[in-house]
Amino acid sequence: MKKLALLLNEPNGSKEVIVYAVLLAKDLNATVQILHIQNPQIYGTHESMGTAVAQAQEYLQKNSETAKKTVDEYILEIRNEISSVPAIEFKSEIGIATGILEDKVANGEIDMLMIQGQPEKAFWTQSISNMEIIRSVQCPIWIIAPDTKYQAFNKIIYATDYKEADVTTLNRVIDLTRPFLSEITALHISEKDHFVEEVKAAGLDEVLKQKTNFNNIRAKMVINKEDRDLIDILNEEAERTNANLIVVLKENRNFFEAIFKSSFTSKLIRNAQLPVLVFHEK
Repeated sequence: MKKLALLLNEPNGSKEVIVYAVLLAKDLNATVQILHIQNPQIYGTHESMGTAVAQAQEYLQKNSETAKKTVDEYILEIRNEISSVPAIEFKSEIGIATGILEDKVANGEIDMLMIQGQPEKAFWTQSISNMEIIRSVQCPIWIIAPDTKYQAFNKIIYATDYKEADVTTLNRVIDLTRPFLSEITALHISEKDHFVEEVKAAGLDEVLKQKTNFNNIRAKMVINKEDRDLIDILNEEAERTNANLIVVLKENRNFFEAIFKSSFTSKLIRNAQLPVLVFHEK
C-alpha cells in the first residue's frame, strides 16, 4: 500500500488540508502520515548553552504535544464525517525538514509527499524550505494551493519536452493516477513550426499509447510564436480542457522553472486553484 505524507506547517486550522490528504489517500489506496517538523535552529538550540538549551527543548516538546492534541481532534472529527478513512498516523519531529523527508523516502517510510501553500502569500512556494523540498526530496510531491477543495483528478495535463525520460515519467503518472481513470494530455509548447509538424508526422499519439500501454492519452503541441509566457499558455489549455491537475518533471527545466516563478501565482493558483504534481527523474 502506498504511503502519503502530509507536511503540516501549522496544526491550528489544518483540518481542511488534512481532509484533502485523507480523501486523496483514500482514492489512491494509500495510508496517511501527518508530519509536524520543527526546526531547532529557529530557537537557537545549536548555539545556546545550559538553561537556554533546556528551555528551547522544553518549548519544542510542548509544541509537539499541542500539535498532536490538535491533530488528533481533527482526525476524530474526520473519521466521524468520512466513511472508510484510511490509516492515519501523526508524527512530530525536530530537525531540518528536507533532511528528515529525504531519509523517510530513502527508508521506504513514505512514497509521496503533499505540501501546502502559505495563505496570504503571493507565491505558495515562496518559502526557501518549500523550494528545497521540491527540488531535493526524490518522491512525487503534491503541491496544493491554500483552501483548495479536493476533487478526483480526471483530467491531467503533463507538461513535456518529449524526451525519453518523459515516457518513463508518464508511466509513473499513469500508475499513480490509475484509480481516477484520468484523461492525460501530454502538452508541449514549441517556438518552432517544424517541430510540431515532425511530431504530428511521427504519430506521437499512437507512440505514447504504445509506450505507456494507456489509451486515454493524447499529445498536443502549441506553437508559441509571440514569445508568450509559458504559464499563460498552460493555464489556457487547463481551462479549455477542464484539467484539474498539472504534472511536471523537475528535470524539464523550461516548464519547471516557469511553473515555480512568481508570475505563476495569480493566474493558476489564485484563479484556477490547480494542484501541481512534481516528479523527479531518478
